[in-house]
Amino acid sequence: MSAKPQKRRHRRAEFLRRVRLYLESDVTLHGITHDVSTHSVAVFVNLKNASALYGAVAAGRAPLSAIKGKLLGQTALLEIAEEGLDPINFTIQRVEPSWKKGFHLFIGGRFVNADEFLVKKLEQVCPALLPGPRQREVYVSEGLPDFLEDLRRLRAEEFVCEFSNGYHNVRDHRDLVTALAAHHEFPEEEIYGIKLLADEALMNAFLYGSIEPGRDRTQLRALLAPGRIYLAVRDYAGIEFDDFPYHFRKERADQRGGLSLLEELSDDWQVQTVPGEYTEVCFFKAVASPSSP
Repeated sequence: MSAKPQKRRHRRAEFLRRVRLYLESDVTLHGITHDVSTHSVAVFVNLKNASALYGAVAAGRAPLSAIKGKLLGQTALLEIAEEGLDPINFTIQRVEPSWKKGFHLFIGGRFVNADEFLVKKLEQVCPALLPGPRQREVYVSEGLPDFLEDLRRLRAEEFVCEFSNGYHNVRDHRDLVTALAAHHEFPEEEIYGIKLLADEALMNAFLYGSIEPGRDRTQLRALLAPGRIYLAVRDYAGIEFDDFPYHFRKERADQRGGLSLLEELSDDWQVQTVPGEYTEVCFFKAVASPSSP
């Protein structure tokens, strides 16, 4: 496999904003966001200040399905803790249990009537996560075609499925990929790394995939042979993002988590985006299996 060329390394700006959500029921939820685009937002919220809702959840009287019934479809006001930005109307289109410590719910929504003025304001307040210029470098893995040809020669097992976006599905399919890797003779010390790789690719699709009915799904495709795995995860939002800076960080001790895990733990990976249709993140990895000579 060809070695990657050395390029100037980049650092992605850190991004975090405190938010408040004002609901139709005169309830205010406090939380944080690190995911704002020109059309949508995702936030983690704490229910402690919404005493009735929090009390019902804490007492086990309100299952998640009941909370979803109250929140889904609501038009709420989002206030981002930044001067000069008025509260923004958005429609709640996703409600999930929070996986972030200290928060109770993950809420995703789409802005209502996002005009040019709002877009410019958002670009000022949240520059790190909003789409930048469309002209960007695209990383293409030189080793991927040979790896796929090798899997074809080995008559690799193929597994394809599609499922609705939900954190429980991220967890379940991450564990499924881990089990498949174990079945295909990956050494025990490598299986945890594959679990992390699958989790990152699936979470990326869950967080940034479409929230529109009928498109809020994730496709998983895996090809496996003894000691070899190729995994592709596709969402149907088709939102471009700049993955190029993450491809040269294997030696960066200060870069952990996120796409840097794909760079650190896989043999190689790449992203393909068809704007407005889909984004697909894939990676591949090969190790000497226990049965190898």
